[in-house]
Amino acid sequence: MISESELLDVAFTLLSDSRRRYLLYRLDDSDSMTTEELSLEIAAWERDVPVESVREDDRKRVETTLVHTHLPRLADHGILERDSETGTVETGDRFDQIRPLVERARATELDEVVTGDTTILSDLPTDGERPFSD
Repeated sequence: MISESELLDVAFTLLSDSRRRYLLYRLDDSDSMTTEELSLEIAAWERDVPVESVREDDRKRVETTLVHTHLPRLADHGILERDSETGTVETGDRFDQIRPLVERARATELDEVVTGDTTILSDLPTDGERPFSD
């Protein structure tokens, strides 16, 4: 078992990369996705375009960094689990330990207003869905 201080060090290190943060935000919404789905949505988010506008080579570049860098790093810390045969990525046993920090980072980065334990979106889409919701 790691101490609270060590957990903070790990969490802040993992949250220090924008692509990993976006990945964690997405898994916070949906506990399971494929690397293809994640890479498509992250590429769209990074380019600020709809997923339909993401070029395949851009999606593949994102997927390559996810598969070879970010997913293994998060899996090493028990934050997620990845099935390399199916490409499925799921939250791991320790995701809940960093979920509050992920949600706080997301609220700050996505310009949301956070009040206590309740997150209120300051810029709700007209359909009322949160970013990356299914």
